[in-house]
Amino acid sequence: MQFTNVILLCFSIRGVRHIQNSSVLRQTDDSDKPLKYSTSDAHKWKAYESFEPPEKLKNRPKCEPVIIGVTTAVFLLYFLVFREENDWDIELGTSIYARIPGVEESSLVTAIKDAERVGTNPEPLKERLAELRASRKKV
Repeated sequence: MQFTNVILLCFSIRGVRHIQNSSVLRQTDDSDKPLKYSTSDAHKWKAYESFEPPEKLKNRPKCEPVIIGVTTAVFLLYFLVFREENDWDIELGTSIYARIPGVEESSLVTAIKDAERVGTNPEPLKERLAELRASRKKV
């Protein structure tokens, strides 16, 4: 059984039922001939029909896109423009190396091993590791 139009619907069972009931899928005996997209039924298929059947889309209010757009804009304005920084924001700005002692040293040791294995220059990493160990001995 060959179909002239193949439509992949990943997650929509309702969409599959809608397509099976529609005339989008047809049998054909010309399986060796290439299909012209612009004259096939697939050309008429809209992407949003893969997720919701057209009957259900007609029942949506006309103002829904405007409401979603305004809500998204207000949300972004609040979180990106008007909101003041608090303690959590400042905490997110600090480095993990400043929060947890010893993490930078172990990270540098691993990076030096990787650099030597790959064949890149590990000298800047070794210098930073020496600085860390010297500052730790001072304290």
